[in-house]
Amino acid sequence: NEFNEAKQLGIDTKPVLIGPITYLLLGKEKEAGFDRLDLIDGLLPVYEAILGKLAEAGAEWVQFDEPFLALDIDDKTRTLYQTVYTRLAAAAKGTNIVVATYFESLRENAQIALSLPIQALHIDLVRGENQLDELLGSIPAGLTLSLGVVDGRNIWKNDYEASLNKIKRAVDALGADRVWVAPSS
Repeated sequence: NEFNEAKQLGIDTKPVLIGPITYLLLGKEKEAGFDRLDLIDGLLPVYEAILGKLAEAGAEWVQFDEPFLALDIDDKTRTLYQTVYTRLAAAAKGTNIVVATYFESLRENAQIALSLPIQALHIDLVRGENQLDELLGSIPAGLTLSLGVVDGRNIWKNDYEASLNKIKRAVDALGADRVWVAPSS
């Protein structure tokens, strides 16, 4: 509804949703032997329906926040990311998907994030400042890289020269059309 309201006012928006895996991982397990990720089969159709409705309404981009991609996760969770985003990509009906990570670097989850069937990946270069050079050599063709270079918690304190240097390195490697600049959470 909010997307359609903004659209009627002539405002193009990018809807942002908490990613389905992060949503489940934020939950608590109270029963022994219960794994909250086992709920994905019941949750994913809701995400697919929302994404389908946004696509039908003309959303060009939809962002899924998945900060757990920047945390220590097990192999089951890593595998689940590929499965979930393959289904979401199919439900997107041409709408572009951006996955956003923040609060840390991707580290051992970099290859998982880079292999997702998405059009853009947002990374935190404030708290995960050393990941840029590692990632630049692995970015697949067609993937846009969104750089979080300004601390979203304190936008007034920024080393502009360092931020511009990171942006320049990314643009030199990928081209200006494949690099976005955004605040980091």
